[in-house]
Amino acid sequence: KSSLVVEAARAVAADQVVARVVIEPLEVGEVAAALASSMGLQPAAGLDPVEVIVGYMGANACMFVLDGCEPHLAEVADLADRLLTRLAHAKVVATSREPLGLAGERLIRIGGLPTEDAVALFRDRADLTAEADDALDERIAAVCEALDGMALAIELAGSRARSIPVERIAQRLDDQMPLLRRSSGADRRHGSMEQAIAWSFDLLTADEHRGVAWHSVFRSGFGIGDAIGLLGDADTEDLVARLVEVCLIQPADTNGEYRFLEPIRQYSMLTLANVGDDRDVHVA
Repeated sequence: KSSLVVEAARAVAADQVVARVVIEPLEVGEVAAALASSMGLQPAAGLDPVEVIVGYMGANACMFVLDGCEPHLAEVADLADRLLTRLAHAKVVATSREPLGLAGERLIRIGGLPTEDAVALFRDRADLTAEADDALDERIAAVCEALDGMALAIELAGSRARSIPVERIAQRLDDQMPLLRRSSGADRRHGSMEQAIAWSFDLLTADEHRGVAWHSVFRSGFGIGDAIGLLGDADTEDLVARLVEVCLIQPADTNGEYRFLEPIRQYSMLTLANVGDDRDVHVA
């Protein structure tokens, strides 16, 4: 998500002011001031950073990129609403696992990479820059398909291909978490697939964690009837809808079937022992 919004910002930077702030490392109440700081503004003590931004921008066109909103979603939503209300020519682009909930908000759900792009990304991270090899590309495509086209998973698998043959990577895809990690030099969230998914899980309520963990037993997808049969709760349908909203379960297809992206399903399976339930597990 971050890579996409950075590219979008570059595309318009020549015509308007663009300001970006990364939300994750900030404390509660710091978002507006951090955005002002990213624009080179230092509001004096007691001044509202939003008012300072509004005064600075005036009637100019501007784009505010609010990146990684999940930890402070309500605060970011309030900031975005104030900016859009006060600035006639402002746009806000926010990356988050769920919508801000503002009127007129347009949600763009990021799907998996198309096969050609996925193979190119894998090759780049694996330093496989030699001329085309159709047989190798078919094996890489199969790996990318097993990873459901998830960009980070493909990057991590590609980086492992520098030291592990692609054929061996393909053989290990039933147990992805030990495989999908960098040896060093990566930030906390993107050093491994496990770290990236765990970050999202840490934002779940206990009921949401229980729901996503138990639904991971459905390897090939499930319907609402399956979910109710598994959990037996009256609010199971609302729980599934919530997990779709936060992008841990994929929206229902035309047959009403929900499914996980495979790396997320495998991580979810690993958390079953931590949800306080002693039922036997049978993967379907």
